[in-house]
This record gives sequence, C-alpha cells and structure tokens, in this order.
Amino acid sequence: MAHHLLRVNGFAPAWIEESKEIDAAIHRFRVDLRKTRRTSAAIDEFRSRGAELNRRILTYNLKSPSLQVHKLPLNIETELKRLG
Repeated sequence: MAHHLLRVNGFAPAWIEESKEIDAAIHRFRVDLRKTRRTSAAIDEFRSRGAELNRRILTYNLKSPSLQVHKLPLNIETELKRLG
C-alpha cells in the first residue's frame, strides 16, 4: 500500500532512487573515460572514481530488498583496458 501511494504521487523507495543514481554515475564514468586522454593522472583519477562507485554499489546492495536487484561492482581495470 505504501509503495502504491508513493508511486501514484511520483515517488519511489530510496533504494530505487539510489539505483537510478548509480546507473547514471556509471554512465557518466564510461562517457568521461571515453573522452579523456590517457595520462597517468587521468587513469589514477578514474581508478579513484571507480573505487568510489564500487563503494556506492556495495552500500546499495546492502540496502536493496532482493538479490535480483543487486548490482555488480565495476571491474575498473577491464573498463580501462576496454578503451585501450
């Protein structure tokens, strides 16, 4: 009933909102990674951003009500290698 009232009034449970924010952050991370020159400082920055995203994902997984909605952490090295 509570979820229905929230949905009807344009709101969602906090874990759903957090999921959307994480998805947007992952998208921004990948777009920024494609646009950035591959300097050692930039790579260090992306490793730091990726680690922060993984912390957010792990926290989200603790809050979410079901294993079906859990998110996999980013493999930062794979993300960096994918773009050369």
